[in-house]
Amino acid sequence: MLANVSNAHWFEILAPAAWTAPVVFNSPHSGHTYPQQLLAQTRLSPQALRKSEDCYIDELFESCVD
Repeated sequence: MLANVSNAHWFEILAPAAWTAPVVFNSPHSGHTYPQQLLAQTRLSPQALRKSEDCYIDELFESCVD
């Protein structure tokens, strides 16, 4: 049992003093459009495929495109 988790620091953001290279964002499991060819080749139902998605990741990274 965790005690006093409200004061815990779950992650830390470390940023460089200056950006010297581009950043690549990749999220291969966040899609929700399945081409017919993929659906024909898989044994999974569309519902099972949806369960493997990382939902809403595309919305989380949407502002990175700007």
